[in-house]
Amino acid sequence: YNGQPIGECWLQEMNLARIRCTYPAQDCRRIDLMIGEKALWGQGLGTEIIGLLCHFAFTQVGVDAVFGCDIADYNPRSLRAFQRNGFSIVNTLPQPPGDKARFCYDVRRTAEEAEEHTVDDRIEFWKQEEQAPFAGWDFSYLDGRMLEEDVPWSYETRAQELMRQVTALLDMDTGGGERLLEMRSAWPDRVVATEAYPPNLKLARERLAPLEVTVLDVDVSNELAMPFADGEFGLILNRHSAFNSHEIARVLAPGGHFLTQQVHGLYAHDLLDAFGVAPLWPDAKPEFYLPLLQAAGLEIVMSEDWTGKLTFTDVGALVYYLKAVPWTVPGFSVATHLDQLLALQQRLEREGALVFAAKKYIIDARKPL
Repeated sequence: YNGQPIGECWLQEMNLARIRCTYPAQDCRRIDLMIGEKALWGQGLGTEIIGLLCHFAFTQVGVDAVFGCDIADYNPRSLRAFQRNGFSIVNTLPQPPGDKARFCYDVRRTAEEAEEHTVDDRIEFWKQEEQAPFAGWDFSYLDGRMLEEDVPWSYETRAQELMRQVTALLDMDTGGGERLLEMRSAWPDRVVATEAYPPNLKLARERLAPLEVTVLDVDVSNELAMPFADGEFGLILNRHSAFNSHEIARVLAPGGHFLTQQVHGLYAHDLLDAFGVAPLWPDAKPEFYLPLLQAAGLEIVMSEDWTGKLTFTDVGALVYYLKAVPWTVPGFSVATHLDQLLALQQRLEREGALVFAAKKYIIDARKPL
């Protein structure tokens, strides 16, 4: 796939290497998708594009179609992706001996099956997604279904560079400790983390305490002093959490860095519009926080902001996301927001995906010696 239109339907631009869709003509009866780059296998890319292929097959072609899939391992997510679009599984067969880890399966949707894929079925699926478990800050359940373009910087790379220069680290609002664990190879001698959300606090302690990380129940979103001594940490990390600039400056050691990546206050504002909701923190942007950090006595080493795309390939994925991030649409449920979800489903069927504006920024600030 090279980004060119297929019939009248554009597949979503994904910047992937050697993804190819072949088709004989507008009256085609078969679409083949190949991800030829081994490094891309197992990342949910097939699942991601299934919805787009289904949309093309039944809005542009509109006839019975069979998808033959060859996948590196049995992947129930890809099967569910077809089933969400009203397909039935024709067969699932392992490859011949010698390549036992690979599977083939065919799925088919006829016009009759499409009619049976009713609104009620779709709503029932959304309700199931609403109840799906969510722990820590782990969105792997939505792999291939929720896609955010990459920011042009690497928070993790910069964080690890700074970790190697200090002896004590504070990670604010660590969630379930997922990101901190990913950077374990660069940890300094002493690591402290905070988390105030009870489910995440429990998970973070289970994961980090055995590694001699102190995890404290601290609400960093309020104006109270943090329970740390002046100049206690050479590095403070903050990924998507509130902070008090004066407390950051107090707790940092001279020469220490404060590295924060933040979700912009207008992140997915067009998604909020679809539910009639205003952004909760519209002023949460670099122009607001940079002067506060400078007023607290910190020097700005680097600041960068970014706008990209947040894409959902099905409405069920959006339902899961809104339940996992409850402050996005306060009081959200399938029952209370069904009209908006049905409108988004119609948009999905027209456009092939739900695309919203993603906005983030990063700040690296330093305390003078």
